[in-house]
Amino acid sequence: MERSPLPTTLVFCCPLPASLSAGQMAACLDAAPQTTCVTWAVTVERLPHVMDRLAQTASAHRAAILVPAGGLQSRRTLRGLLAAANAASPAIDTAWIRDPLPHDCRRMLVDAGIGVVLRDRLESVSRGVRRPAPTGWPCRSILWGLWEATAADAAPPGLIGRILPWACSDRPRPGGLAIVDLAGTTPSPASIRDRLDRWQAWARSQGRGGVEVAALSTLPDLITGAARRPWSRSVLKAA
Repeated sequence: MERSPLPTTLVFCCPLPASLSAGQMAACLDAAPQTTCVTWAVTVERLPHVMDRLAQTASAHRAAILVPAGGLQSRRTLRGLLAAANAASPAIDTAWIRDPLPHDCRRMLVDAGIGVVLRDRLESVSRGVRRPAPTGWPCRSILWGLWEATAADAAPPGLIGRILPWACSDRPRPGGLAIVDLAGTTPSPASIRDRLDRWQAWARSQGRGGVEVAALSTLPDLITGAARRPWSRSVLKAA
């Protein structure tokens, strides 16, 4: 099989639930190097604190709205959540939604400036796809202005996967997109560092230019072939 001329694109995401204390949340934010782009999904109540912290550290990290279970129980609930998020940070354009997503809620998200939604899974819908995504990319768009994607609770290929790549069907592929959930079952500084370390080791094994990292919010641009950012040697050394 001919190798794709495009690199593998990694998008690192990590949900930080409201059950974490302020100290635990700060420790998780500090677990990732400032030069490594991670999208942290937080509840609206924690959004101002996280945005302030990211601004103070001038990091490459991004923030997204974490919509808790039940956040889509009514249009009024979602409208209030989106209004609060816009008041906290008008630049927020990304969300992580756990619940099934009704079509009318998709329209509300677009109207509020949300262009990318990370989902736990993509349910079947009767409406057709409005814009095609690259083959094998875990995303879709069934409404203009909104892309939905899914994250994988996965680790990079280990030694066997590097020696026998055909033995790992779900491994990241050249030209492909892997949206990585750094939290796993429960987010902690140790688990976040461990997952990043393993992905960095795998990225080194791919050679220069073989792996690039991007923010979740840039997914629409990634699909059109723009906005990819190399995971530079300085970033690898920073871990």
